[in-house]
Amino acid sequence: MAEMTDTTDTSTEAAKAQSLAFAVTSLIERISKVCRLSSNPRTMARDAIRRNHPEFDSKQVELKLMALAICFDQIIQDGAVEDQGEIARLGHVTPARL
Repeated sequence: MAEMTDTTDTSTEAAKAQSLAFAVTSLIERISKVCRLSSNPRTMARDAIRRNHPEFDSKQVELKLMALAICFDQIIQDGAVEDQGEIARLGHVTPARL
């Protein structure tokens, strides 16, 4: 297994401010923020697929995104890596970019 490294680019002060801002929001606002955050990595992945495959139409981009997700899941199930965090570290990207 790869050595764990800290991949955050957020300073301690910024992380504290973010935590405080998150703590004072309502449950509905928190859920909304989490949903938006989880959609950002998918958008980034779609953009990367489009850059690498400009000939792909929207359906082909979605199929490639699904194929990557299935491939990553299989690698984890096979025990080649422990989790998506390890895949990110091996790929020299943040987990959010996966």
